[in-house]
Amino acid sequence: MTQAEELQKQVERLQFVLWGAGLGSWDWNIQTNAVSFDRGWCEMLGLNLASTPQVLDTWDSRVHPDDKAKTYADIMAHVRGEKPFYENIHRMKHAQGHWVWILDKGRVTERDSSGSPVRFSGTHLDITQQKQAQAELEEQRMINVHASRMALLGEMAGGIAHEINSPLAVITMLAAQLSEHLQSKQMDPKRVVNCAKTLESTAFRIARIVTSMKNLTRESSQEPVTRVRLKELVEDAEILVHERFKVHGITLDSSGVDPNLVISCQPNEISQVLLNLIQNARDAVENTAEKWIRVETREDGKTVQISVVDSGPAIPDSIHSRLFQPFFTTKPLGRGTGLGLGICQRIIERHGGKIEHVAHSHPTRFVFTLPIEVDVTNS
Repeated sequence: MTQAEELQKQVERLQFVLWGAGLGSWDWNIQTNAVSFDRGWCEMLGLNLASTPQVLDTWDSRVHPDDKAKTYADIMAHVRGEKPFYENIHRMKHAQGHWVWILDKGRVTERDSSGSPVRFSGTHLDITQQKQAQAELEEQRMINVHASRMALLGEMAGGIAHEINSPLAVITMLAAQLSEHLQSKQMDPKRVVNCAKTLESTAFRIARIVTSMKNLTRESSQEPVTRVRLKELVEDAEILVHERFKVHGITLDSSGVDPNLVISCQPNEISQVLLNLIQNARDAVENTAEKWIRVETREDGKTVQISVVDSGPAIPDSIHSRLFQPFFTTKPLGRGTGLGLGICQRIIERHGGKIEHVAHSHPTRFVFTLPIEVDVTNS
């Protein structure tokens, strides 16, 4: 067997291995734009190797228009030496008309005497099934987040009546007083103004409660990342629990939250985390002699640590490791789904942070840490 024949055998074996692994290979002559595609590459897109033009346009014409700019940018970043290798995920059109997700990897394999790239070689891998699985997981995540929100609202339903009825009672009383003042022959303008101001602030409080409820029920996984004062998110949670806490003699102290601390996040998602933790703390302290909950923050310029601390009994070591498992709950039937902490964990992890119960801590302490600047993904 000649050296050329042996080399051809090796090439054929390599191509068989690539095909067996589900990979398709390509080799691009940058100077001539000629491209060599193997059988696996063609079959991945429903093409026939014998009739597939071995030119760059064969690849270019099938890349999804929305993905093309990013794909070429990644290629050129490697060719210019800005990245050690090329890697990109993009869609390509199958011969039958549908789109296939491709994991495309490559590297410059030959340069001329001046260092300019001559050959660029790599592989394609069809990851459509993985992408579909990710989409299904994300859809299930959104369903679970919504279920958690609805469960949270269900638990709060009785309390919301207090939250709105109390300020409505104030408005009714003040309206009656204001009517009497206006009909009085000795009307005191200062008292009328004070009544009007109180009416305005009370109505504004009801509007805040309604807005907070609407925000909590709205799908927010696609909400843009926004810079917001953390104190505002804590205050939104306080608005939704104020009257119920008052009725049960529970003190909620957020003076430990820096009023000037600004973070980037999906606000409604972080509000849900805060509200879940505060509601859990409420359940823990409801039947204790001391009934207090504190929200505290600590930051170092790059991350912020938010703690929800309560005076309830310590969480037993035997269940510490199960707290964030889906559907695990210690609450009575009808008081919880076991989704809350698991959803909180997913939200915080999507924000690039972490959440934990501090073991052996008394008072009980749940802590979540967030980067002050965050890039939220749908992972």
